Amino acid sequence: MTGRLAGKHALVTAAGAGIGRATALAFAEAGATVLATDIHEESLASLASSHSAIRTQSLDVTDAAAIQALAASVGRVAVTKRTRTSPDKNVRWVGLGINTARPPR
Repeated sequence: MTGRLAGKHALVTAAGAGIGRATALAFAEAGATVLATDIHEESLASLASSHSAIRTQSLDVTDAAAIQALAASVGRVAVTKRTRTSPDKNVRWVGLGINTARPPR
């Protein structure tokens, strides 16, 4: 595939719907190989059938063990904030509700 992102790899979280889905599709259309994740597996199935460059995996971003397992399976994903290594593009579109009634720690 040719395009601005040909040969690049992208990891997009919350890719099952909305901005995350649109981003995964746009990256794939631009030539990137995309790993799209979301907690909603049914949304991922629909996304995977939308473009051959998109691979999907269920992921709960609030589960540290699941994130570590994803990093191990991909092999190139660094999960620390200090590194600027692969994937080439990493997009996080996750909105998490915060319980404001709970006192701060």
